[in-house]
Amino acid sequence: MKSTLKRFLVTSSSLLGFQLQSGCGAPATQTSTALPTPGASALPIAAPPTNAPASIGSAANAPTLTAATAALSPFHIVATGSNLQLIESEGDLILFDGSQLLAKVEGDRIVNHPEYLASLPVKLGFMQGSIALVGGKWPEAGWVSVTRIGERTTGYSVFYEKIGQRWQFRSQTSLMQGYAGIQDWDKGRRIALVSGVFGSYRWEVLHGTTQGVPKPQKDTSCKDPDECGNRDDSAQMPIDFASLKSGHLFAVGPLQTQDRSWVVERWEPNHIKSQLDKLPMPANPALMPTVNGIAAFAPNDVYVFGQLDPLTKGSKGVQENVGAYLAHFDGSNWTNAPFTSNCGITSMSAADGALWATSGGSLWKRRDSKANWETIALPSIPAELAQSQSESTKKKPTDLQLAASHVWARGGGDLWVESIVAQKGYCPSTSDRGDVVLRNRPHSELWHNLEGDKNVQAVEKYQPLRPASEGCQSIFVLLYGMTRTTPKDYDYPLTRAALKGHPEFTEVKFAETVDRGQHYFGAFVPDIWSGQKLLAIVHEKVKDSKPVMLCRHPKKVRLLEFDMATGAVTKNAKVDE
Repeated sequence: MKSTLKRFLVTSSSLLGFQLQSGCGAPATQTSTALPTPGASALPIAAPPTNAPASIGSAANAPTLTAATAALSPFHIVATGSNLQLIESEGDLILFDGSQLLAKVEGDRIVNHPEYLASLPVKLGFMQGSIALVGGKWPEAGWVSVTRIGERTTGYSVFYEKIGQRWQFRSQTSLMQGYAGIQDWDKGRRIALVSGVFGSYRWEVLHGTTQGVPKPQKDTSCKDPDECGNRDDSAQMPIDFASLKSGHLFAVGPLQTQDRSWVVERWEPNHIKSQLDKLPMPANPALMPTVNGIAAFAPNDVYVFGQLDPLTKGSKGVQENVGAYLAHFDGSNWTNAPFTSNCGITSMSAADGALWATSGGSLWKRRDSKANWETIALPSIPAELAQSQSESTKKKPTDLQLAASHVWARGGGDLWVESIVAQKGYCPSTSDRGDVVLRNRPHSELWHNLEGDKNVQAVEKYQPLRPASEGCQSIFVLLYGMTRTTPKDYDYPLTRAALKGHPEFTEVKFAETVDRGQHYFGAFVPDIWSGQKLLAIVHEKVKDSKPVMLCRHPKKVRLLEFDMATGAVTKNAKVDE
């Protein structure tokens, strides 16, 4: 029997195989050590026990929490999830999941605020409505734009503003129109770009005086009434816009003419009429720009960014992203700006005199107007995240990386990056939103857009194993782990024998669990004193066992209940926590 057990038994300390971090829930202080590196261990590595249910096989197969973080990266993982979108609004940073969850950055924490949207007077869901845009000063003066489904499934937008504790309807578009963007403007006003499906757009002031609303130029290229009909097209159709509190307004898009040139339509303060500027073409005549967005930092410091595509379609019949496009406006003229990348630029931000951009999955920085662009290292992808994405994408974990898609420079050295999990060499687009949010300073806890135990388990995948302390909300005594040879109905007779006659453990929940892809057997204890006593008894009575007590809440897959008076099994059932 001993030789059979040896094939699937190893002590819990040997399966850890790395240094346990002190404290429960304490933040890491440096990116390079925020998550443990395999190899170092404060616990003795023991030989497999001869008479105890076992661990994952050997120290060589021990689970590792992450790949080593890039040594020079200043960033920490502060949030994980899906479709995470950072929104900077009136001095606050909001985290939105593209659905119904809003969280707010408060110091070194991201705090959920489900109450923000709880009283919104509209049903959200499939074929009902979805939140498209959010902003304002939360919680007392936030706003949302909701896309609704109208007659014959055509859509329209509804704008709500929160005043104190109440939501108030403010405006809505016509059918087949929608708020494509909403920004703060001059004189305390809030301006919206309203776009339609019939080749026209307009501006609408949603807050403040409506006097002096800008008017877009009209398309005058069509001279044949029979061909044009009653069309009232705009000269261009914006894909993005930027407003300044000085009253300057910029909208970028393609001309609605046959050549489809990219232009910027701009308005001076207090001017209704606009000026239309054609953007410069790239130096290489075989390439054409495709614009992704516009960023205005001052009236004489405006950037249009995007990608370069060949004039001829690629082998797959689509335009190929082969480089970055960047144009700069100095208050008078537009010129090509240098930027060397194999992919397009997806976002730009500026603060503290530096300019930031994301391109090709990398984060780029230009320290001042005379400096060259340089890349800033991102952390390595956590091993567990790489493994889970590998299973869903059929890519090797070693072929995946964290790729930056959007950047926010907030001043005072505070920098945020949305990143996605992508294959190395992939060029992110503006529609790629965050799987992982990074910040260049540590947080006291990791945020995830799940609830309850699922949230705890998702967060723990990115955190180092820590010994339990009195502040832990969930204390888990990891007794043993299993390999593939462990019987699926194993009932741990030596553990039951060791605990026989100890009624003080009646409230302890014994379970097989899954954590970071490995299976373990352990006990969820109500307090640290119960855990210490349980650990000591098992360590003393189960030969060669080295259990550890952790501040952790792994997923339960099988529950076992024991009669502490007799040691008999009273429950052995699979669960899906």
